[in-house]
Amino acid sequence: RVGVVFSQNKAVCQALSSMAYFSSPSTQSQYAFNNILRDMDFLNKYKGENQLRLRKNYQIWTQFLQSLNLDFIMAEAGFFSWFSLASFMKEKTFEEERRLWGLILEECQVLFAGGWEQNSLEPGWFRCCFTALPPEELEVACNRLRRFLLQTSEQVSESIIPNRSQ
Repeated sequence: RVGVVFSQNKAVCQALSSMAYFSSPSTQSQYAFNNILRDMDFLNKYKGENQLRLRKNYQIWTQFLQSLNLDFIMAEAGFFSWFSLASFMKEKTFEEERRLWGLILEECQVLFAGGWEQNSLEPGWFRCCFTALPPEELEVACNRLRRFLLQTSEQVSESIIPNRSQ
């Protein structure tokens, strides 16, 4: 892996340059990366294509969240989205959040970061990396999650609302 940090902060630059000796990529990787950075035509095409793909995945993800009336925080940039599944929890605790997270992973084969792992102040919030999959696979994940949540919603409602037929 190769990454770039652009900063005008002298303290950041000094700290990073002292670490570079111990963590720099191989000479071959540096050479290849240098060639990529010098190819302005490629970089311009890459930037445009990357923005289109990010936008498409973000639209798929946010349309999914909106279709289920889930609370979420609109992203301004980045690869992640915070969303709430608190309405699908029987109790508003981090233990219940972990239980729900485990069920989603086991039954949907979809992995999110739980709020407890991200120091969320409120149980029920999860973090999705909506850029981790191609659009087609993201749609599959959304469909799996939709089926699970609709089924879970019925179970949560039944446990909270007394059966009127009794």
